[in-house]
Formats: sequence, structure tokens, C-alpha cells
Amino acid sequence: MYRKSTIKAVPAAVLFAIALQVGVARTSSAQVGGKPALTDSLVTRLSQLEVERISIRVATGDQPDSTQAVNARIQMIRDQLSGLDTNVKRAATQRVLDTLQSREYKVKADLYTLRMKFTDQYPPVRRLIQEDELIVRRFQEIRSSGF
Repeated sequence: MYRKSTIKAVPAAVLFAIALQVGVARTSSAQVGGKPALTDSLVTRLSQLEVERISIRVATGDQPDSTQAVNARIQMIRDQLSGLDTNVKRAATQRVLDTLQSREYKVKADLYTLRMKFTDQYPPVRRLIQEDELIVRRFQEIRSSGF
């Protein structure tokens, strides 16, 4: 049996994750610099693709072939951003990291909520654990090497 208890609560982590997502969404193109509209669009799309790649890996059991199309799109955007000023690339990298961190907070909040009712053997809990591990790993990769 997967069920633990019937306690219901809204953890502070959920509220924090929502507040952080609003903050990430409000990051302006002026903070990224360069050609604001194009750069902002590329960085936003890159952030979305990073999260999408993690979601695909969780859904397919972390099979490397499953993310080839997303990896190609990510590389294409990175190539377009590679010619930008160092400060612009640094700000763009920070926005991608902020998006991943926001997703991590949401996953941790969902995991906390599910663990109040279910054990770690419950499939949705296992998927959230895997997603959290992949987010942390990708966050560290980007932080250490940039794009």
C-alpha cells in the first residue's frame, strides 16, 4: 500500500516556488542585454528546452536517444548566443539557472506534498525524485561550464 496518511498541508516551499517562478518570469531583456528582443526570446526558449529535456528523460526512463531532437535545438540556440558579449552570456546563463532552480523548487514542493501521503515506492514519487536528481545534475553542469 502506498498511502501513508491523510494529513493535508500547503508547505512554505510551494509558496516560495510560486514566488520564484513569478520572479523568473519578470526578468527583463534589459538584464540580458544585447539585442533585447532576439536575445530574450533565445534565452527564454533555451530555458524551456532545458526543462523539457529533463521532463523527457524522466518520462522515457533516462534513455539518451530520447532527447536527441531537444539537444539539437539547445545546441542551435547556444550557437546563436555564442557570439554575444561575455556579460550577456553570463546573464543568459544565470536566467537558465534561475529557471532550473525554480523548477527544482516546484519539484521539491510536490515531492514534499506527496511524501506526506505516500512512500518513496509510489511511482509518481519516484519520478519526482528522478527529476530532482536530473535538475541538480544539469544545474551543476551549466554552472561549472556555462552554456
